[in-house]
Amino acid sequence: MKYHKDDASREKHSGSSDVPEFEWHRSEWVGKCPRGKSEADAQRLLDGALHEATSAAFPHKAWNIDELGHVYRATVTGTEDGVYHGFPERVERWQNGASTPAWIRRNLEERARVAGVYEEMQRWLKKQPEPPRS
Repeated sequence: MKYHKDDASREKHSGSSDVPEFEWHRSEWVGKCPRGKSEADAQRLLDGALHEATSAAFPHKAWNIDELGHVYRATVTGTEDGVYHGFPERVERWQNGASTPAWIRRNLEERARVAGVYEEMQRWLKKQPEPPRS
């Protein structure tokens, strides 16, 4: 599994804060990595990520938490097998099981407890912005 920095949309996915943030873009949330998050940081998250078992050579999605308890999801880029792009995970995808399987949530929550960042993880998930009202 290899992280790929998407230079074409880097500005769209780079935040201006020290924590991951989200921006409403057209009709969906776009996750923005914190300023200063390096390619090496992203690769470390990918190296330690949990993913669904699959018969494919590489899983479609992978999840991990950073040292502050922020949840990230990576997906294959579609350009090459085993190449991924990662981004902060939205709370609704985390909670409803449509995107993040329950066993992965449980395992990442346990990782957060062991690392001492479980409370921060929960705070960050709860303070994510609501979609704009039409």
